[in-house]
Amino acid sequence: MSSKQVCFFVHECNLESGHTRAMIEAIRALPEDYLKEIHLVYFEGQSSQKLLPNFKGRVIHHKVPGKFLFPFLLKYIFFQLWCFFLIRFKLNKDIVKIGIGTACLGVDISNIQFIQSQWESHYFKNKSIFSIRYLYKKILFSYFRFCENLLFRNDSTKFLSLSHFVSSFLVESFQVDPKKIKTEYSSVNLEHFPFPTLKRNELFERLKKDYKGLEQLNIEKPIFLFVGAFERKGLPKALDLLSQSKDGQIIVVGKGEHSQDKPKAEGLNIIHISFSKEIALFYQLSDYFIFPTIYEPFGLVIAEAASMGCRVLTFKENVGASEILNDLESVFFLDKSHFDFQEIEILSFEQRSINANQVRERLKQYNWSKPAKALEELLNSF
Repeated sequence: MSSKQVCFFVHECNLESGHTRAMIEAIRALPEDYLKEIHLVYFEGQSSQKLLPNFKGRVIHHKVPGKFLFPFLLKYIFFQLWCFFLIRFKLNKDIVKIGIGTACLGVDISNIQFIQSQWESHYFKNKSIFSIRYLYKKILFSYFRFCENLLFRNDSTKFLSLSHFVSSFLVESFQVDPKKIKTEYSSVNLEHFPFPTLKRNELFERLKKDYKGLEQLNIEKPIFLFVGAFERKGLPKALDLLSQSKDGQIIVVGKGEHSQDKPKAEGLNIIHISFSKEIALFYQLSDYFIFPTIYEPFGLVIAEAASMGCRVLTFKENVGASEILNDLESVFFLDKSHFDFQEIEILSFEQRSINANQVRERLKQYNWSKPAKALEELLNSF
C-alpha cells in the first residue's frame, strides 16, 4: 500500500539537467508502491511520462511563473517566495519536501548537488573587482551564503549528498551532524547511454544533418568533446591544454555565463553547439572527453562519457566522480599525472568497447538503487 507523499523543488525539471536527473533517477528507483503522490515544482519541466513513467497518475505539476525573470538573483528569490506560499497555503502538511540545495528554504531534505560556499573562492579567483558585474556577483554569493546558513544549520534539515568531499564540507563548515547525511554516488542510466555500437562514419553522417557547423569536423583526426557551462566546467583550461596538440579539434556543447558567448582559441577547430538532447551520440563520436572542472560535487557527464568508451581527462581534486572512477585505464587525472597531448589518437572501435566494458563493470557497484535506498531511509524518518 502506497503511503508517502513527496514534493520536489527545482528550477529546471528536465533530464538534460544533471542535478535534476540525479534526483529523478533516485525517485524512479523507489518501490513503485512506496509513493502515493509526487509533486514537482519548477520554472520549466518535462512531462510525467518523460520524468516518472513508473508513477503514472500520481505526479502533480506546479509550474512557477517567472521563467524569464532577470537577473538570476531576482529569479532565485521569486522561486523561494513562490515555494513559501505554496507550502503554506496549498500543499498537504504531511508532504515530505525535497529541494535541490537552497532552491527552496522550506524543505525537509536538501539534495546537495552544489554548495555555493565551497565554490565561491574558486569563482572570484583572478576576477577584476572594478566592474558592476563583480559587485552583482558579490551580492549574489552573499545571498547564497545566507540561504545555506539558514537551511544547512537548521536542526530539522536532512541531507542527501553525492560524494564524500561534499559531505565532509557540510560537517566541517556548517557543523551538520554526520548522522543526518546520507552519502551515495550518482550513477549512469545505461538505458539512456547504451553500449556503443555505431561506427564513426555512421554517427558523423547522422549528426551533421541536425547540427550546423559539424561538417567542419575532420573525422580522420582525434575528436575532443566538452559538455557544460564554460567557466566552472573549465573550458578555458581545456582549450589551453588542447592547443598543445597537433591539429586540435573540439566539439563544445554548452553555454557561457552569457548565452551569446562563443568559445574561441587560436589554432583550434571549435564546433560550438549550445544544446543537444543526443549527448550520448556525441560521447560515442568523440575520442576524448575533456573536462578540467575546478569544482564538481559529482559530475554525471564524466561518468556518462566514460561509460560510452571515451578517454576522459579531468581533475581528481574537488570532483566527486573521481572517487569512483579511480584506477581505470581510460580515465586520466590532469592534476595527478602527465598527459601528452602530442600523442593523441583516434580510438578504434575495439578499444572504445574495452573502455566502455571496464567502466560499466565498475558502475555496477553504483547503481541508482543505492541513492534510492538512502532517500527512502530519509523519507521514513519523517
